[in-house]
Amino acid sequence: MEERIKVLWVTNALGCGGAERQIIYMYDILHKYCCMDITILYYAKVGDALNIDGVKTVFIDKRKVGKIQTVKEIARYIKNENIQIMHAFGGSSANVYGRFGTMFTKAIPVGAMLGKRHFVSFGMKIANSFLNIFGNWWTVNNNELIPILKRNLKFISLKKVRLLHNGFIPAECIDYHENEKNEFDADKGNNFVFATVGRLQPVKNYSLFLKAAKVIASENANVRFWVVGNGEEYECLVVLAKELGISDKVRFWGYRSDVDDIMYRLDVFVQTSFTEGSPNTIAEAMRASKPIISTRSTDLSEMIEDDKNGYVVPSNDESRLVEAMRKILNKSLEERIEMGRYSSMLFTRNFLDVRVAEEFNKFYKEILE
Repeated sequence: MEERIKVLWVTNALGCGGAERQIIYMYDILHKYCCMDITILYYAKVGDALNIDGVKTVFIDKRKVGKIQTVKEIARYIKNENIQIMHAFGGSSANVYGRFGTMFTKAIPVGAMLGKRHFVSFGMKIANSFLNIFGNWWTVNNNELIPILKRNLKFISLKKVRLLHNGFIPAECIDYHENEKNEFDADKGNNFVFATVGRLQPVKNYSLFLKAAKVIASENANVRFWVVGNGEEYECLVVLAKELGISDKVRFWGYRSDVDDIMYRLDVFVQTSFTEGSPNTIAEAMRASKPIISTRSTDLSEMIEDDKNGYVVPSNDESRLVEAMRKILNKSLEERIEMGRYSSMLFTRNFLDVRVAEEFNKFYKEILE
């Protein structure tokens, strides 16, 4: 029988954001396909807790025990559980706490860069550069992050940096409730729906989506615009829609746990972020066989191919976003279906769970050897 690899993922939080959800996705995927014993250790809570039934987790309350004790507790857990690999599967602080804790053990430390803003502060750059002296295996979930990681940190060996994609279960395992009429069907009616999904934060730039919606709505009577998610900008965006005169065209759904049902019913998925790591919502829209429009928020070469399954437009460029929306509106139903098929093909090639599990399994075995 193959020996199980004992892995500890250290993350700063388990909340309701895309990064935290991806941790749970990957936990389930690796337990399904790989011989691994994985524990998620988190030391801060944000937002609403995820449903983590069946997921092995350990929580250290950094606010109560302090930073130094948090490092000690991580080291103690690694020793007591005979952890072989500590993978900092979270933000920049997770790389510090996780890798500092691992220094006092025999486990192999692995850092992770999952977004371009991970190492903005000077302190994080210094701390993580110092820790590279004691172990500099790193993972990224997007090719664009590799040169940024190299630029931000010292003592990086590109020979020890690996791309590990975000993984998702296949479409055939998703219940889209396609044969059940629901509130989304009622709102959609016979209209064409552009939709965006995510936490309502400034970095997502949803005001751009609404401004483009105003132009498109003035040209087309049968269009609807869905904003799915909650966050600090919710009220501001509702007010903006009213000021733009499109409140009757825009539906704010708030936080939803049935996003897949929405993905199935929208016609085009739109992302307007200033910056992203590897956008989960785009992958989920690809899985649902939808055309995609996105701002150039990150390297999207594995997600969007121009005019084949969507369009990538410059960041914060209203006119180019409107132009892309018009292009898809002017295509025939058959052409849009073909764009959706191409999205599905790219999803299977790059983000399907079994393929990603193979990437993780190969990487963990490589560093153990």
